[in-house]
Amino acid sequence: MLRLVNLGIVGGAAIALAAYLAAPSPAGAQTVPDTTPEGMVAFFPLTECPAGWSISASARGRFLMAVTEGSDVGGTVGTALTAGELPTSHTHTFQTSVSLSSHGCYDCFNGGAGWTGANSGSHDVPGSPPGTTGSHETYSYTQLLACEKGPPSTQSQTDNYAQNMVAFYDAAACPQGWELMESDSKPVNGVFAIPFADPGSAIGTVSGTPLTPGSPWTHSHSFKSSISVGSTDLQADSGSGSSSAQDGTYDFSGTTSTETIAFPYLQLLLCKKTAFSSNTLPAGLPQKILMFYAENDCPDGW
Repeated sequence: MLRLVNLGIVGGAAIALAAYLAAPSPAGAQTVPDTTPEGMVAFFPLTECPAGWSISASARGRFLMAVTEGSDVGGTVGTALTAGELPTSHTHTFQTSVSLSSHGCYDCFNGGAGWTGANSGSHDVPGSPPGTTGSHETYSYTQLLACEKGPPSTQSQTDNYAQNMVAFYDAAACPQGWELMESDSKPVNGVFAIPFADPGSAIGTVSGTPLTPGSPWTHSHSFKSSISVGSTDLQADSGSGSSSAQDGTYDFSGTTSTETIAFPYLQLLLCKKTAFSSNTLPAGLPQKILMFYAENDCPDGW
């Protein structure tokens, strides 16, 4: 499930999904232009968008994927998730067979009676699908509100990105005035950010088991099914013995092989703004930050 959006880069290559929380203006702040480009799509740790922003309804319950062609902007794939729904709980169907060996029947026709057994050999599991694996949840994520920037407005502050904004950085450490984002008093590590228009109490919490940085996603599934083997009648033939399998229902279970999921990702530092700082050039935009845009082209300067 993907939300196709455009990329804009300032000061270098980095990926950022921002969470913005309005904060009081510092004392003595002067009125400055709104330098946040219209069309920016950002994450917010809020239950509603701040002034000047509106909910990005099409991003609700979808991962965001970068594209380079403006004609691809706004395209969606798959069914959007609901708040709190695990994004990758899934099952697999499987096709298999059971091989039945034979066993001998000697002196079992005394008195002229017949004997009933099963056909030996390979038997396919019947039905369509013949079996279903157990479910599996793969990705770990945190839910945030996705908002889109509206037309420019005048702001009475000199730091357009206020305290508690959350962004990804292409750096070994958070910049001055920023700290590692935490969830449950622990730094957020090995998780995606996923947008919800109404995340409610789940906002900012981590769901699923985080990845170990540098590790690919792998998973396997358990499976369980059964096969019913019909009977075959045997009759005595000149006193010779015959071979047959035992008829009845045969249960089987197991675990699939462990497979790597072909889902590419980039590891960046997730930081939260914790202190006020004066604007730099370009005004209000930390260097080495990247944002998503719901526009066909990057804005000027990006």
